[in-house]
Amino acid sequence: MALTMCVALWAASVIPGLNAVGLVNWQESARALASSEMHARGDWVVPTIAGEPYLAKPPMLYWCHMGLSAAIGRPPGEHELRWTVALAGLAGVLLTYAAARSVLAHGVEHAEIQPDGGNRASRAAALWAAAFLATGVLHVRSSRIGELDILLTPFTLAAVWGAGWSWIKGQAPAWRRSLAIAGATAACAGAALTKGPPALAVVALAVGGGIAAWSAVEHGRRLSRRTVAACAALGACLVITASLAIGPGSHASVSTWLAAGLVGMGGAALGVLVATWACTAAIKATLAGWWRSGLPISIVGGLVPLWAWTLAVESRLGAGTMGNAAAREATDNLRLFDPAAPIQNLEAFVYAAGVGSAACLAAVAWLMSKPISLSRGLWIVIAWIGLGMLFFSVAGRGSGRYLTPLWPAVCILGGVWIARAVHDSRRGGMLAVAATIATVVLAAAQAWWYASSRAAAEGTRSPREFMSELLSKPGIDPRRLAVVDFWVGSLNYYAGSTVEPVFDQGPWIDYPHRVLPVDEFVERLRADGGEWVVLVRGAPSDDANRPARQAVLSPREHLSSRGLTLEEIAIGSVFRIDRNRTPVKAYRVHATSGGDDPSPGES
Repeated sequence: MALTMCVALWAASVIPGLNAVGLVNWQESARALASSEMHARGDWVVPTIAGEPYLAKPPMLYWCHMGLSAAIGRPPGEHELRWTVALAGLAGVLLTYAAARSVLAHGVEHAEIQPDGGNRASRAAALWAAAFLATGVLHVRSSRIGELDILLTPFTLAAVWGAGWSWIKGQAPAWRRSLAIAGATAACAGAALTKGPPALAVVALAVGGGIAAWSAVEHGRRLSRRTVAACAALGACLVITASLAIGPGSHASVSTWLAAGLVGMGGAALGVLVATWACTAAIKATLAGWWRSGLPISIVGGLVPLWAWTLAVESRLGAGTMGNAAAREATDNLRLFDPAAPIQNLEAFVYAAGVGSAACLAAVAWLMSKPISLSRGLWIVIAWIGLGMLFFSVAGRGSGRYLTPLWPAVCILGGVWIARAVHDSRRGGMLAVAATIATVVLAAAQAWWYASSRAAAEGTRSPREFMSELLSKPGIDPRRLAVVDFWVGSLNYYAGSTVEPVFDQGPWIDYPHRVLPVDEFVERLRADGGEWVVLVRGAPSDDANRPARQAVLSPREHLSSRGLTLEEIAIGSVFRIDRNRTPVKAYRVHATSGGDDPSPGES
């Protein structure tokens, strides 16, 4: 019955309108393109976009997409991509219930509870946690958009569950612990093949940090209040100083100091924890716990399949290819103390898990209000949240989707709190009814938004209808399409061929394949004498990185100034870029014969 309820909440939140809006964002379009091209070539090793290697991320999402499509006997398309991530979201919900029910949600040791009370409490906490995740705002969003981050949820859960179980159930038969460690290793491999080595950081912080925290509390030093205050102040100062030293931008801004204060709070907690932990008994307990959990084996073993895939790619493309791709990804995604990251991460934490976020905040207040004896499983959950938030705040760029593997822990901690509050409070029944109503209402609201309202509000951000109408026009050859000064992968996907990006006035971003300078495009038109169709933005980009110019021409004026003749194509469907601000227009274009090009300032 419990799992049926969780599946029903997931289905209500995720399935309605799953494919109502076409491919929208850059990441989703790139994943759809790479899977389609791999399928067309019959290649399961090297992802490509427009025939060029696209190695920004490992291939797990492409493999899942292609595998699901093969299972239902269809080529990988946007519908199959959406179902791939939706099923990953469902797996996360079910694993949240299973892991919480097994070891992670036993919560607080209450002497007054009967011997079976802990089991009842963990069942209730697991059910609440899974229900919260099934309706969590950002979890639902990630389960509906073809980005790879949602795959980290089930893999992270399985890895933390397996390693945590092996530690907590240290007296279990060796064969059962070996199976748990093997499962954690396989899950680590899945996470690494989804997003590379950084994906394993959350597993290491959750299990390794949870074991260290428990060891510090159970075997560490007992500090005086004065010592606790001094260690907290020292930890905060060290973290703040380091953050300001390595972070970009002005240190005098309010946002920078606010962000430094937020990570400083994490530094204060770490300072106290390290001071408590730094003794022989606690260190021995930590090392023994890490070994019993199999965490080192799982982390190292999880990297082996990623290493094998890297070798397979380099055998095809040459040595150093993956190293260069990894360096580009690190430059783009590794932001050491971006001042926006801690603030944006905190904002996401407050609402990402829906009712679960509110319950988690209440749990934090509850745990801080009085000394409470915590179970081993709950220490893992607390380290999962606290160290994970600190890691992404110091080394991330503040994107909510990067925090996706943290939401199960947020929901589990919230589930533990509400289960205990319902059990202990005289008004527990009212609290349970209120939380149930809020969860069901949140599921219904998301179903309504995604099934009807989102298409009206954001449907024009996808070129699906626009491209379908354009390609139905007579004389349009999908192999002779170009875009000017913008690019979205969904255009290639809906065209079924490469839409040439012509690049001159910006925006100045990295494209996944070579772009054509406008002069080269004009020469190509003159050489083949044929007609092309170009898609241009309705207004110049306001990109701040554009080199200084005396005047910025509209894209249509800019093409005309290079000796091209343009004839607008009437299209009833609307497609907008720049976050739904700028409309895109289509023109038939060919080069005029003879003469020199007018200068860019002439029209």
